[in-house]
Amino acid sequence: MSKLIHERLRDWADIDADGSAERAVRKLCEVLGLDHDPWSWYAGLRTCARVIASEVEQNYAPLPRYEDGGPVQIGQVIGGDEIASIEFRHQGNWSVKDHIGEDIQSGNVYDRVKRPAPKPLGADGAPIEVGDTVYVVPGDHCDEYPLHGFLSGTKAVVHVCDDSRHRDYGRICIKNDTGTTGYPKPDQVTHREPDSLDKLLADTSARAAAMSGMTEDEVRVWADRLAALIEEAKR
Repeated sequence: MSKLIHERLRDWADIDADGSAERAVRKLCEVLGLDHDPWSWYAGLRTCARVIASEVEQNYAPLPRYEDGGPVQIGQVIGGDEIASIEFRHQGNWSVKDHIGEDIQSGNVYDRVKRPAPKPLGADGAPIEVGDTVYVVPGDHCDEYPLHGFLSGTKAVVHVCDDSRHRDYGRICIKNDTGTTGYPKPDQVTHREPDSLDKLLADTSARAAAMSGMTEDEVRVWADRLAALIEEAKR
């Protein structure tokens, strides 16, 4: 049985050509079964390249590619699913499968494998998903387009962003308790509920109602919270 192109290339790579480019090309032509032009090793090299390219195209199934042109490889992860196998069908159709044999994605020879867009991160560094409760962080964006009606600390819920004018610029869609819609950048909201005088009062009142001694650390934390709230009010 004749050797495949990659096996013949390995054979050539093991040949000692004494450091001569001309001898190396001549040996490559011999390995590939080609006639060698003794007057031009460069022409011979170009002929070898064409033969290799043609054989690869005819005899090797091309891997599906991502939208950026990179090849899909087994072991990579797409949207949380690890690629366990790549199946090729008739006319160049392909299927990328997980470990239980389910399709992760499939397509034809012209289709590209799509990587899910990374989830936006809030100001707290946590991924933002539809249905999350978030709070608007302080800044010049508050109560300004496209966040009219959203002040610092406003509580809102993340919704699907159907407005391409904002989605295409990386903004998300949120709605507050009154149904007002805003389109902040991801880092303009946080999952952490902001502190407030009302929260501080509730915490200290609950601690006092427990009728147990307070520690120095607890008092220091309350003092720090109060100082931060006073500083925020001065801005």
